[in-house]
Amino acid sequence: MMETLLQTDTNYVWTFVRIIAGIIIFPYGMQKLFGWFDGVGIKGTVDQMAARRVPQFIAWMIIIGQSFGSMALILGFLGRIAAGGLFIIFAGALIVHLPDGWSMNWFGKKSGEGIEYHIMLLALLLIVIVKGSGAMSIDLWLIHAIGNGRRSSFVAGLWQSFGLIASTAAPFRSIRRVSVATRSLRIRMSHQIGNRRFTATRFRKSGPERVTQVVPMEIPNSG
Repeated sequence: MMETLLQTDTNYVWTFVRIIAGIIIFPYGMQKLFGWFDGVGIKGTVDQMAARRVPQFIAWMIIIGQSFGSMALILGFLGRIAAGGLFIIFAGALIVHLPDGWSMNWFGKKSGEGIEYHIMLLALLLIVIVKGSGAMSIDLWLIHAIGNGRRSSFVAGLWQSFGLIASTAAPFRSIRRVSVATRSLRIRMSHQIGNRRFTATRFRKSGPERVTQVVPMEIPNSG
């Protein structure tokens, strides 16, 4: 189940879509969580939701979803889950704004904002749900760790990823360092005996080295 949710490829188009969606949503989360970007913070958000007869637990889900969900999208951690949760949140926002029509309030003549913005954002989130986090994502590194049979590395990486979401600090340097450490090593050597050259390719992957191929090659006589 987890492998299916993490499954993605190295397509940078999905990376671009995921990061753009996360950047768009991030200010909304920070408005509700910390009061940044002229926001009202947690208490103000809960009070506003209560005035609209929105249950308090749903208000908290919106705050958590937009805050940590946007960070998860930017980092590419559990991208499908984050995009799915945010899709539900902004689908609800679309329903709320349906009476305001299609276009946004560009000229200040409408009482509210239309749904064109929500349609665009939902389309981006739907791409992430279908295609995953793409390249430069924690999901891609985790699925490679699972594919290499490094279950302990997967569990350690999962906990490390939760720490990255909490701190939002320099994730890609750690991913690259661990990825290089877990990559299989290939050693190619050539030996010359008389006028014959033997080329051996050795692979080392979490165990002792073994010779997998020996190819003799004739060396032309320069004399």
